[in-house]
Amino acid sequence: MFKRFLKYLLIITTLLGTLLFSIPFIVPLDSFRTILEEQLSQSIGRKVIIGALTPHAVPLPALTATNISILNSPDQPGELFVEQMRTTLDPLALLDGEIIITTIHLNGVGTNLKFINTLITPPGNAGNNTSHSSLLAVRQISGSNVMLRSDDLTTLGPYRFNLQLDSDFNSKEISFSRMDNTLQAILRPNTNNTFNLRASGKHWRLPVSPAFNFDSLNVQAVIQRGKAELTRVEIKGYGGSLTTSGTLSWGERWSYQGKLNSSNLQLAPILKQFDINTYEGRFHSDLTVRLDGKNPGQLFTDPEAKGAYHISHGLVKREDDGHVLLRFDEFSANGDLSKGALINEHNILKTAGGTIQGITHLFWKAQWKIEGWVVASEIDAEKFLAGFIDDKVASGTFYATAEFSLTERDNEELLENPYLNGSFRMTDGKLYKADLEKASTTLSSKGSQGGDTPFQRLTGNATIADHRITITDIDIISDSLSAHGDITINPQDALDGEVTVALRKTASIISAPLKVGGTVNNPRLRLTNDVIIGGVIGTSVLGPGVGTAVGMKVGHIIKKISSALGQGEAKADLLPSSQ
Repeated sequence: MFKRFLKYLLIITTLLGTLLFSIPFIVPLDSFRTILEEQLSQSIGRKVIIGALTPHAVPLPALTATNISILNSPDQPGELFVEQMRTTLDPLALLDGEIIITTIHLNGVGTNLKFINTLITPPGNAGNNTSHSSLLAVRQISGSNVMLRSDDLTTLGPYRFNLQLDSDFNSKEISFSRMDNTLQAILRPNTNNTFNLRASGKHWRLPVSPAFNFDSLNVQAVIQRGKAELTRVEIKGYGGSLTTSGTLSWGERWSYQGKLNSSNLQLAPILKQFDINTYEGRFHSDLTVRLDGKNPGQLFTDPEAKGAYHISHGLVKREDDGHVLLRFDEFSANGDLSKGALINEHNILKTAGGTIQGITHLFWKAQWKIEGWVVASEIDAEKFLAGFIDDKVASGTFYATAEFSLTERDNEELLENPYLNGSFRMTDGKLYKADLEKASTTLSSKGSQGGDTPFQRLTGNATIADHRITITDIDIISDSLSAHGDITINPQDALDGEVTVALRKTASIISAPLKVGGTVNNPRLRLTNDVIIGGVIGTSVLGPGVGTAVGMKVGHIIKKISSALGQGEAKADLLPSSQ
């Protein structure tokens, strides 16, 4: 794969070496620069420009060429620029009629991926052998401060390299590294025109976007024309580890296909590379992956992956203030990531002492969208709602079945206007800031606020749409009462609805319809006007207790009759201001 690279260097150094010993040092070499440029350009099929030539006699014969440019051509894209190229020869070999170049050192090299691709992927009809003179030998080629520019103008480097050659111009070993030694690699040739690669790195940063940082890197691979078989890649970073094996290929496009396993990776700093700051947790996976792009910088633009993954010790938070909305012990799924979509099957979210299972579909190309259905069981309602609502609303063990959809232009706003429709059940809990028993016997236009309502069972249907929550078919059962009704919560968290309460201690004689008002954080319950008037009259005639109950029942019947006649509810000015 390096034959064409050697060909360029051998042509250049042969001409320079011949020139060095053919012309006395007292003759200015600058006068021959134009002829040399023409010969080099013709030999390699590219335009070659040389800034200056300087001979050296001590300590060893050498020739330095500066500001060398090898430009692109119609069939050979890419460019190479070298600030300085120093060629040193063995003077004793001349006694035997040989030209032995002990070292060729390039310093200040700048090139791009197009030039590299042309070197390592020659045309299919190109011969494998590079012709050279038997009187010429090169022992070592090295370089320092080598900079590489990708197709998306990302600058990689600086690097150094060292190439050891045998007498037949075959490479014995190639080593290269970053100048700061954060990345090192050794290539050793095999007999079948392949190379064994061993690479390692410490505190290394991926040179293309996304710029992941790794504590350590170890790579084992076999490289051949146009591809590399990665037998094992081990990466440690972000508090965890990642291993992968597969095939990396290049040419007209770059691609990678293989297996990827990860363990205990911190999710937050990884997602930050994609401008996502609302999730935390530890990521674990067993995936098959496929990456593709015109250049290395595009490999992660539209990745594909399929397999099992889970996130442990996770949380979801708001973007603006970092407030934690939800904490969870673990989320696991079988995922299929492709074409801007993530399809999750067999989702299991363990949170608030219970589980939420289902299927979710995530899309983010045109806009961000999550849709799916879930089944929740044994959720601690108070703990689950703590991040979404400032004050306590309800406690108990929560069960539900629902379908949902969230759609927004920005992923940070996905929870701003959700859609949800489903049914729920709660057991052995309590409604906070609302005492249904007290409110059903309070004969006042002000109604009742505060208190709690314990229950053994609470069921209903819920719909969230257009910033509005509608809860219908509410059914509450406790030792002291039963209740049913409907409630709506508007975008300003204001409550509106009616709940009918039957108190068990009066053998269900009292069946009191309550108007629901106030807000989620400060609800207000009061009897309907007709029931309050009936209760007051009954109390006056028959006395408290039975009289009150009978009067409320009569008031409820009057309401039904009035509604049938189109009269509506009793006038508010007829209501007493207190019991």
